[in-house]
Amino acid sequence: MKTTRSTLVVVAVVAAAVFSGCAADPGAPTSSATVVSPSPTPSATPPSATSPSGTPSAASPVGSWGDDASGKANVVFTDDGTLSGNDGCNHFSGSWKQAADGFEIGAVVSTLMACPDVDAWLATMTAVTVDGDTLHVFKDGTEIGTLPRQ
Repeated sequence: MKTTRSTLVVVAVVAAAVFSGCAADPGAPTSSATVVSPSPTPSATPPSATSPSGTPSAASPVGSWGDDASGKANVVFTDDGTLSGNDGCNHFSGSWKQAADGFEIGAVVSTLMACPDVDAWLATMTAVTVDGDTLHVFKDGTEIGTLPRQ
């Protein structure tokens, strides 16, 4: 009985080490995927943010926003209702749909790299509006930032 108990303790310790994500270098960046925005998932119908000619309308978020240089925040909205981007460290993707007062962002999935001095604000967006060449980014009704159109 003592051998069985010892074996169980060893197995439990090994399992805890494996599942806790231990690394040889505790300062090394780690990565995992998680849902960071609990917004409802938009419908499967693509947003109607394009003109009859198929080009983005003036108020459409379709296109690239921000700065795609390394370490800079950016997001790309596509006309099929998907979005993807980078907050300067972590990559994210999600969905969007047109709403009465702008555009609603569905659940956003993001990597979670450990990046000192990087504000991961962009992956927390729940809505956006477009004013000319400026994308206004909101989280739960509060504007958290803006990005210029590329």
